[in-house]
Amino acid sequence: MSDRVTPAVSFQGVTRRYGSVTAVRDANLDIAPGEFFALLGPSGSGKTTLLMLLAGFDQASEGQVLMSGTPISDVPPHRRRIGVVFQNYALFPHMTAAENVAYPLKMRGVPRAEREKRVNAALGIVTLADRGASYPSQLSGGQQQRVALARALVFGPDVLLMDEPLGALDRRLRDQMQVELKRIQHELGVTVIYVTHDQSEAMAMADRIGIMSGGELLQVADPETIYAEPSNHFVARFIGECSILRVSTTEGGKGYEIAGACQELPAPSSQPFDIVVRPENVVVSPASKPVQEGEFGIPAKIREVTYLGAGWRVMLELSDGQTLMAGIPRGHQLAGSLTPDTNVLATWSPDSVAVLPTES
Repeated sequence: MSDRVTPAVSFQGVTRRYGSVTAVRDANLDIAPGEFFALLGPSGSGKTTLLMLLAGFDQASEGQVLMSGTPISDVPPHRRRIGVVFQNYALFPHMTAAENVAYPLKMRGVPRAEREKRVNAALGIVTLADRGASYPSQLSGGQQQRVALARALVFGPDVLLMDEPLGALDRRLRDQMQVELKRIQHELGVTVIYVTHDQSEAMAMADRIGIMSGGELLQVADPETIYAEPSNHFVARFIGECSILRVSTTEGGKGYEIAGACQELPAPSSQPFDIVVRPENVVVSPASKPVQEGEFGIPAKIREVTYLGAGWRVMLELSDGQTLMAGIPRGHQLAGSLTPDTNVLATWSPDSVAVLPTES
């Protein structure tokens, strides 16, 4: 008997075409029960299409979607036990918060006494127990978002789908709601599939992230792995800031050379590659500082300086014309002399770079 847990949601070879346009191409993805999974990608990448296929608002051209191991293509949306929260919340303006939350239960024929019990519990989970009599126009954007969330949770769904739910909120409120969403998800143990184009949201909340572009799932992994070990150039650039540098291989792939400086790789590469360097891993020092043993160092020149409050983002130019981003914290020895055309030394640890196959 297998110990493998049946996925809460499974996409098996799912393709969705609209005429000559392929919105999703051969998606294969398993999402575990109780997992907070984020679909991340730019507009038009196919992430919302996957959500609509799962919710039952669309049908796959090929492949199948399963919930708990059972195909659901013939199951109507209202019988899939899926809660959905959209960016615009879609609250009924003529109903109070409590009446909005009760609506899915009323449509399912739940008796009044039981409806009231569940509504009170759902509003309590989203910390709006005292606002049940308020109309949407009397609530803030964050409170409306919580009402929409309570409505999606009130009937006890197996899966909660969230499509850019925080997009209409300001940054501070979005940060607060991220904490609240994780708290609620952890408290209830519900499986969450969260669609966003905001990589900071995905990194902050998700157990795993699926990066999409052009209808394809490019990489699926936990946030730390995707950030430190991106699968290709697109993923590296989409998750955080980075510099992708062209290098020449040395010793048959055991190391690399860039602008006259050489460094061995922790693990040899059998094919041409580029390196990914994150700005927080680059140390900028006076040009006169010698390179220490165990680090890679290369001369550079400051081209641009951007003030970020907590520090500076500096764009460096290497002698071969390539550019390199670096982060400079407050209190750094060069903080008072970050001016263009200043010669500096850029260093990083050999094991802090990611290696990617070279793209044409």
